[in-house]
Formats: sequence, C-alpha cells, structure tokens
Amino acid sequence: MRILFISKELIGGSVLQALISEGNDVKVYIENIDWKSCLDGIAHKIDAWEPELSWVGKSGLIVFDDVGWNNTQDVLRREGYSVFGGNMESDALELNRQHFQDVLSASGVKILP
Repeated sequence: MRILFISKELIGGSVLQALISEGNDVKVYIENIDWKSCLDGIAHKIDAWEPELSWVGKSGLIVFDDVGWNNTQDVLRREGYSVFGGNMESDALELNRQHFQDVLSASGVKILP
C-alpha cells in the first residue's frame, strides 16, 4: 500500500518503522528541521507533502502523527483521501485543555476541579 506519512516531529516514528517493515511503499514528510535526519537510510523522505498527493492517490493512506495541522485532514477527507489522524476538533481538545475539560464535563465525565 502507498502511505504518505506526514509529521512535525516524528512522534510516530515507531509506527512509521512498522509500516515500512510490513512492506508498504512509504514516503515521509518531517516538518521540523531538527528531526529531519531521523531514520536516515530507513525512510524515503520528501521535502514537501502536497506534491505527493497524486502519488499516494485516493487508494492509498495518508497518516498524520500529531496535532497542529488545523483543518488539513478534514479537507483531504472531503476530497476523498483516506486519512488516519486528527481533525480540527481533536486538535482543539489536545491544544486547549480547558476546552477538553469542558467537553468531558458536558459528557458527564467526572473531572477533578
């Protein structure tokens, strides 16, 4: 399977390694320059992920391993791509702890004050 793995700091590096080990055709984009050398010689790295959309196609899989991509995943899903990863709401839950607590409370989950 063709997989486009999109990351900021490669927090899902072990997942990436597993996808490669399983024989998938994987390309990885790492946004943070401090992490770009990780998995040198193991992963096929790319400098920009957007041009690779035609490569992965709608029969492939796009993986986002972290928050902070705003509505990018939602847009790709609406365009017909298979996307594993968050969305605007999951970003809001992760990046705004008060919002997360409010959602839990509204859902009936007891939270610490």
